Amino acid sequence: MKTQTTKAAMAALATMLAACTSISNGSSETKILSSICSQSEMVCLVGDNSLVVVSASEAQSYEGVIEEARELYARSLKGKTGKTAVILKQPLPEAQRAALARAGYKTVLAWISAQEKQAKMAGSIRAALTAQNKEMSEAELDDKIKTTLSKLNNNSNARSTISHELAHIWFGQNYWPKTSHKPDDKRTSKPSIITQYGSGAPDWLDETAAILAENKQGRDRRRANLKKRLETGGLQALWLLEDYFTAEHPAVKALQAQLKQLIKQQGLGRRVATFKIDAGADQVRAVADFYLQSRGFADFMIETSADPYLFDKIAKALSSGQTMDIWLAAHGKDNGLADNIAGLQTQWEAWLGAL
Repeated sequence: MKTQTTKAAMAALATMLAACTSISNGSSETKILSSICSQSEMVCLVGDNSLVVVSASEAQSYEGVIEEARELYARSLKGKTGKTAVILKQPLPEAQRAALARAGYKTVLAWISAQEKQAKMAGSIRAALTAQNKEMSEAELDDKIKTTLSKLNNNSNARSTISHELAHIWFGQNYWPKTSHKPDDKRTSKPSIITQYGSGAPDWLDETAAILAENKQGRDRRRANLKKRLETGGLQALWLLEDYFTAEHPAVKALQAQLKQLIKQQGLGRRVATFKIDAGADQVRAVADFYLQSRGFADFMIETSADPYLFDKIAKALSSGQTMDIWLAAHGKDNGLADNIAGLQTQWEAWLGAL
């Protein structure tokens, strides 16, 4: 995908939108969408069925991020990903979001850029350092902040996270279209409280679909952290599969509490994607463990079955009304797996023990 200047991006969008016969009043829609790319210091990266809006200084870091996410998603799951936009600028006005939708962008992910994230982190780091040493000079503070941020800055992490979040949306659209959140539901300016984690799928499966779309760096990091967690907490750190298959994602209650507080204080909601899980230590630990178990369980199932598209089959079965008990009874043995959850638990624990 080619990085385009603002003027080139506007021209590309105009050409692209002119070909969209589904848009009524095409000239006005072209004007609205072109305005997205005419903002000061912003550029558009336009590819085949993809649009990334990002600051000029960060454009190179996000080039090809949607195409990369598509490739990763397609390694484990099937179905169309369609026209997708990633907006690394906040906030995107309602009129522009609506215009993107009318232009055929079924998936629109508003995201915080690495630059914005670092700016937010710098404030938190400064406050923490000042509290620890009130006599530290401004020069020393700046140097410490710069050093800390350089250690935390990893663009591959940002790309992996975007791929993860896009996979959540694509997965819901392909397997649970009638019960999935619309892309803008999590970024509305109106008060709202989350009632489900993502799509209508069981939370473990929704999270697994997203984790499967992470890049190698993200995958390796989670695998390493799972091993460390087992060394410190043992199997007790993880859910029994019979509970895991029906559990609510631990992040839901923490996010609900934060949304309620924000609505009370500010009268509006904010994007889920920017939330920091700000809860007790046990709640934070549970959220982290859920992600690690999902990574490990995905690896276990795919390695044991030798079928990279195993979760595509499971998703189709569960979206038709089956349960994991039913699916295992019908297909477990054919895939090298037990035909019941208790037997699968034994296999799962043996696999974990060999890590």
